[in-house]
Amino acid sequence: MTKLTLGQLESFLLGACDLLREGGSDSSDFKYYIFGMLFLKRVNDQFEVMREEKRKGLIDDGLSEAEADESLDDRDLYSGGFYVPMAGRWEWREKGEDGVERFKGLAHAKEGENVAALLDAALDAIEKENAKVTQGALRTIRFVTQAQSRQLEDKVLVDLIHHFNEVRLRNEDFEFPDLMGAAYEYLLKYFADDAGKKGGEFFTPPWVVRLLVRILDPKPGMAVYDPTAGSGGMLIQSYQHVQRQTRRGERVNLTLAGQELVGGTWATCKINMILHGVLDADVQHGDTILSPLHVADNQLKRYDRVIANPPFAQNYSPGKEGLKLRKERFPVLMPQTGKKADLMFVQHMVASLKRKASGDEVDGRLAVVMPHGVLFRGGKEKEAREHFLAEGLLEAVIGLPPNLFYGTGIPACILVMSHDGAARRKGDDGNVLFVNADREYREGKAQNFLRPEDIEKIVHVWSHKVEEPGYSRLVPVSELRDAEFNLNIRRFVDNAPPPEPHDVRAHLHGGIPVVEIDALNRWLAHYEGMRERLFVVSGDTSYGKVVDGLPPGGLVELIASSPGLRGCHDRLLASFDAWWKDASQRVEALPKTHDVFALEAELLRTLPKALASHTLLTGHQVRGALARFFVEQEPVLKTLAASGWVATLIPAEEILKSQFSELVREAEERGARIAELQGLFAAAKERDAEEGEGDAEEDEGGVLSPKQAKRLRDELKESKGELASVVKDVKARITDLFTLGKGAGLVDTKAKKGDFTQGLSAGDPDFSRALSIVDSVAGDPRAQVRVAEIRDFVSRGESLLEQVAELDEALATHKGLEAELKRLRAEVREVERKQDKVVAAARDKIAPVEVRRIVLDLLHRELRQVFEGYLRYEQRTFTAEVMSLTAKYATPLGVLETNRSRRLSTLNDLLFRIGYHA
Repeated sequence: MTKLTLGQLESFLLGACDLLREGGSDSSDFKYYIFGMLFLKRVNDQFEVMREEKRKGLIDDGLSEAEADESLDDRDLYSGGFYVPMAGRWEWREKGEDGVERFKGLAHAKEGENVAALLDAALDAIEKENAKVTQGALRTIRFVTQAQSRQLEDKVLVDLIHHFNEVRLRNEDFEFPDLMGAAYEYLLKYFADDAGKKGGEFFTPPWVVRLLVRILDPKPGMAVYDPTAGSGGMLIQSYQHVQRQTRRGERVNLTLAGQELVGGTWATCKINMILHGVLDADVQHGDTILSPLHVADNQLKRYDRVIANPPFAQNYSPGKEGLKLRKERFPVLMPQTGKKADLMFVQHMVASLKRKASGDEVDGRLAVVMPHGVLFRGGKEKEAREHFLAEGLLEAVIGLPPNLFYGTGIPACILVMSHDGAARRKGDDGNVLFVNADREYREGKAQNFLRPEDIEKIVHVWSHKVEEPGYSRLVPVSELRDAEFNLNIRRFVDNAPPPEPHDVRAHLHGGIPVVEIDALNRWLAHYEGMRERLFVVSGDTSYGKVVDGLPPGGLVELIASSPGLRGCHDRLLASFDAWWKDASQRVEALPKTHDVFALEAELLRTLPKALASHTLLTGHQVRGALARFFVEQEPVLKTLAASGWVATLIPAEEILKSQFSELVREAEERGARIAELQGLFAAAKERDAEEGEGDAEEDEGGVLSPKQAKRLRDELKESKGELASVVKDVKARITDLFTLGKGAGLVDTKAKKGDFTQGLSAGDPDFSRALSIVDSVAGDPRAQVRVAEIRDFVSRGESLLEQVAELDEALATHKGLEAELKRLRAEVREVERKQDKVVAAARDKIAPVEVRRIVLDLLHRELRQVFEGYLRYEQRTFTAEVMSLTAKYATPLGVLETNRSRRLSTLNDLLFRIGYHA
């Protein structure tokens, strides 16, 4: 059976999101529906595995098949496992009175059965049977809503159920064990991206979490606590960090605990834990500052590692009963107003750390994300910093790049604190590591990203206490005291670039200072012959010039074609290729060793040694390349370790491009048009925000803003309603005229009333027949009132018809584009289904030995491309530096003055000739 890949599951879940979006829901509403449905399907599929195992065991114990089937609904049979009662089951078979077995359950829900209520009942039933694990979390997910306008229709929910019927979510179906959890994390990020600023309320970007976990480095046997758990990302990544250190088949020995204030976010966290297979995590619902819930014998429970990204700049309230365990937790109380709760969270975390002095075997460590303001603000926050330093708690302050987080662009930092080494740090001989990493990141459209190499550099500097100019420094505690406990990072590690040098003589007389050429030695020392290729130094050896005879833009080509540059790059890549020959054998062994963690440690040890002589790239870059490789190729390596050389390791894109290019072209064409349409609709939505009430009549490409579209739809609905009323009134008066005309002999005796009301449909009425009876009886004095009324109504109706036509025309393009987007999405899903089928068929024909060759080649290529990218970056940087240097001294002052005099003379001559002269 073909295993389900992470990419396939992610695509499947996005398809579920599209179904709900097409059903009229916004992601802020439907994310809980997706979470709920995914949870129901997953626990049911795994429960079926358990039932099958129990059934086999009962039969092996001597029960008949009928007796075994009857025993399978005994709750006690599943002690220690996740039990799904009948009301919560996805599907089961029931024999009717006629003896025929029929399928029942959520999978067979139908329209008209109040499907939302059935789903809620299923969640409630599962909650009741597994209360110790779920702790009430499932009750926060409701398909039945109080606002009927937000409740999904039966049809949409039935379509969603049918969609989830398409995949089976058993562990045995996954290409690697934690695929379900990885897909859930993908969903969380998707919803956070879609929510924009509000995404930060429940989700910390994974690259920030990865950095915190790497700094804390939890080990098997430890306990990890997050007092502001959010959706659980920090606890889950801590679990995965220890899982990677655990032998295959062994239980992950890590205790997880947390607390979260927001009910929906807490429920999301609990589901996150369950879908990752972590059933014993103790995540509580409540206000951590006011009342921590991880307490024993009226004392805080203590943990080996404490990790958090608390909400920035919050107020706090002590409540009527005051702050629980106030003296134990808060040596320095922050003001309750002024949004100063940041260091209240930090103090609570410190109080939750294990201490050898309290009888614990080890000292605890914490890492917490904080706004920069806590480093330098005065008042109580200064007093708290003084307390941290006096107790020797503060180990490191790490400045992060801007705009990393959802919901805020303010700069943030990481505080690392520990009781380990606190006594040493108390004295003047102690020091605190300051790291200024705010310049090293990848810029994104909506937010910035920490790259794997950025994380690797921070972790390396932190763990080895490395001092690098402009990046990191061990600052003596005495210096911090002299600074009056102002911990502003730039006071101690200033990474501002040095001012650009300017040689006055070179500006006056020309030439390039040799000392500035020497400043390029980082590259010139590695690119053999490059100095001589670019610069000529003669006479005064303090100054040189660029080689003669270069055409415009010739420097770029001269550098790119340099044998020294090419040779340097080729030698480094040749050393890399030689290293890979040995490294690939270790990758080949993964299906036997099952140990990705050991593989990563081994490659991180051997690659820097293999490239040690190639100093063009720094050790940080070499380790960073591997870090990026392991992050990007994690699903492949996990699959290798779990499933061996299965064909699903070969990316579908590789198979499609090589064998099914037409399908790729179809998908790309539709995808490009979908992206274009989505851009138009997004721009229209932004117009509403920019224009307040959204009254602007302008549209882009025929797409109306949501407010414009709503206004026009409302007007159209009102006009059609009024037109239907007019038609009704006209019909009523025709009845009266028909009776009068028939009696007076003014209407043909063979005529019927329907002859005159024909065409008077409410949607698109034709008033010509109505006017014909008016003409017939217009001469009768008794008909005058009705005749006048009909003519007025017809006039009003024709005016309304024009309004309806105009409104239909105004909405037509918008509706057409909406329909096109919906159609294209459906077509893309169909193309993707075709792609899945042909790829699956192609994979079935690939032997494991061929899979191994292809995958190893792909892994080699991917890692090599990282190094090639670094080398291109060095080449571009060097080229930019050379061009900047040569441009700076290209034109000496004398030439500038000569050019100025010549142009001024030309200008004066022109002014004289046209009469503008003294």
